[in-house]
Amino acid sequence: MAFSRRKMFYSAVLLLCIIFFAGACSITEFLIDTQIDKTQNYGHIKEKINAVIEKQAESDKSNQP
Repeated sequence: MAFSRRKMFYSAVLLLCIIFFAGACSITEFLIDTQIDKTQNYGHIKEKINAVIEKQAESDKSNQP
């Protein structure tokens, strides 16, 4: 079964669309993964906030009669 030029053109366009979509999905997944890594790197800030909260709680306990 021979393909006509029109079918070959549409097949090529469809193949390019599939490749583009797969590339866009992989780039999006990469960006999401790097954003997750960035949020995990800020754990030291969370530890500092927790330390301040604990310090405030201790000072509140000592101020009670």
